[in-house]
Amino acid sequence: MRALLMHNPTAGEGEDSKARICEGLKASGYEPVYFSTKEDAYKDAILTEPANLIVIAGGDGTVAKVLRRVPDRTVPIAILPAGTANNVARSLDIEGKPEALAARLAGAPTAPLDIGVATGPWGERRFVEGIGFGAFARHLDEDAEGDTREEELADARGLLRDAIKDAEPEWFEIEVDGDKLLGDFLFVEVINIGSTGPGLTLSPRAGAGDQLLDIVYLPAEDRDAMVAWLEQDEPEDPIPLKFVQGKKICVTTEGGTLRRDDNVWLESEKAQIIRISLEEEPFRVLIPPKGD
Repeated sequence: MRALLMHNPTAGEGEDSKARICEGLKASGYEPVYFSTKEDAYKDAILTEPANLIVIAGGDGTVAKVLRRVPDRTVPIAILPAGTANNVARSLDIEGKPEALAARLAGAPTAPLDIGVATGPWGERRFVEGIGFGAFARHLDEDAEGDTREEELADARGLLRDAIKDAEPEWFEIEVDGDKLLGDFLFVEVINIGSTGPGLTLSPRAGAGDQLLDIVYLPAEDRDAMVAWLEQDEPEDPIPLKFVQGKKICVTTEGGTLRRDDNVWLESEKAQIIRISLEEEPFRVLIPPKGD
């Protein structure tokens, strides 16, 4: 069986990881064909190379940019997390070293992973984690620092706290399956999976393949509660956000920052109308059994 390995060589342990992942795939009965996601060849390979499995080794950014390009849902996907937050993998209960996971893919069951579509003045864009507006989106445009994964995540959450402290409320009109929600909010996130950004669980009830989008928003009057929650090392109280679920979402804003997955890419002073939904057919992702 032929596996296309889409690998971010700057994630994890680089070249050493590449060799070990290939050995793991061989142990699972696959013949790996390697592509670096730092080179453009992987884009054509997704469309033209025959495969029994597409393997993505890297962080959330790598997972998103590969999946957004895959047109064929009949080919299963394997995700080998090697990033900092690994939100997509964690939402599917995939944890472990990439090479160990690669060696346990034979006979692994699959779970669905939905893919979102956002349409606005800029056209149609697919997403995996979510579409966001306001302070949460802006903080993703800043680079977190730290010597370890834990330190980097903690610094990223500090950046989010500071962004919320400084944020100006923005007016939003949000339509969820025909029902309207209006208000001045510090941020709005339309998410496909529960955790996003710096490994932060915004919606514990979100399912990666439940065919529902979770709309999570922070009203201006809840600023202090959210800042206080982020300042706790291990918060015991529920996150102070508002939630609603739906299938078809329309967000109208007065302009501002927008993010798609980990890309922050829109600043506009003009009103934007963005329609968000999920594609009907999910990906099927292999879920390797837990190791010893």
